[in-house]
Amino acid sequence: MMDRLPYDVVYRISEELAAYTPEARRELFPLNHPSLLHMPTHAQRPHAYLRACALVCQSWSIPASTVNVRHLYLRRATAETLANAVSRDDRYLHVQSLQIGRKFCLDCNTSRTSCTNGVSVTTLLDTLAKCTNVRHLALHEWLDLGASVDYSAYAGFSSITTFRLGPSSDRSRSLDLRSFCHLLQLLPSLKHLAVGDLCKMDESIVDIPSPPFVLVSLAVSDAYFSSYGWLLAHSTHSLRTFWVNNIYGEPIASLKLVAPSLRTLYYLTGRLTKLDDGILDRCAQLQELCIDDLTITHTSTIHTLPSLRKLVLGVTSCNADPAEEGALPPLHFFNEFELERLTDVLVRLREEAFPKLEILAIETTRHGSMSYPPLLELKALRAACDARGVSSTFRACKRRKTITYSQ
Repeated sequence: MMDRLPYDVVYRISEELAAYTPEARRELFPLNHPSLLHMPTHAQRPHAYLRACALVCQSWSIPASTVNVRHLYLRRATAETLANAVSRDDRYLHVQSLQIGRKFCLDCNTSRTSCTNGVSVTTLLDTLAKCTNVRHLALHEWLDLGASVDYSAYAGFSSITTFRLGPSSDRSRSLDLRSFCHLLQLLPSLKHLAVGDLCKMDESIVDIPSPPFVLVSLAVSDAYFSSYGWLLAHSTHSLRTFWVNNIYGEPIASLKLVAPSLRTLYYLTGRLTKLDDGILDRCAQLQELCIDDLTITHTSTIHTLPSLRKLVLGVTSCNADPAEEGALPPLHFFNEFELERLTDVLVRLREEAFPKLEILAIETTRHGSMSYPPLLELKALRAACDARGVSSTFRACKRRKTITYSQ
């Protein structure tokens, strides 16, 4: 019966298996907000499903493998492996999403030999020159980074709108700053950019012109990246989403430039008081704010955000040693007085504090446990939300018995 299904039906089944599903990847950390990247963060799953479909019967092989090529995922991308994957029947033209290397590569940490996952810059550029319909690009590991590359030999890749440069488990295999900047020069249509980590951050890029693209979303988690002025030269009025996570050199100056256009800001890197220093009062159109620090001072302007509809409190893990063997590490939660200060803000008149607030969410990682949360303060915060008609969500309460409002 299966081999009697029409080609277009099998093709549609394959498309559904590989479809983008934002609900399947909603987790606070790492960078994966729906407005950032329009491609699956775990390409292995649809890749495996489509391979299984291709093995059902002969009539399923071509449509399933065609969709598989559209969402191409390779751990090791040499010129030979790429040719084997996409050269037949001009399949270069079918590739729309290209992901290379392993996210948080286990081979880099566990293998006694050197990890061979990844791609060289030259192979990548040669591949993109042939795959002229690639829209989404994700790279996690690199090979042969010491080789010389002539970037001027490439005209650019105008089809790419999303680029994710993932963090590498091996720092020596991270792309250097100048190569990163030259690569961005070849992406004139880029709209969504996420940067995991880079190396050789002390290199000068004054001779490299700012990239020509106009960004809509930017995510940065590299602890040492600081070239925001160069990166956002043409995006100060277009940037809608800015996600800053775990960095040392805070982009306060650049945040002031892009604040008027922002709709979403995830600030998971330092004191809230830094945002009060001329940032929040510029965010007239901000609709979603996530912070991992609740140090609300008497001079804080956070409650005056006129367009804010969703406030997210990000709870991060700060202790790698679990108290009990085999237990998850405890999560650092907000202090009681911080929650009390936020509750005091919420009980004000709507005209005075968060006039358009609809959702207050507390988000956590999935990789930790939360013991002894400040339940009384959480109950008071929830009561304040109920009185304002604000929806309060704390999904960790449903997953862990130690976190309930009834205790």
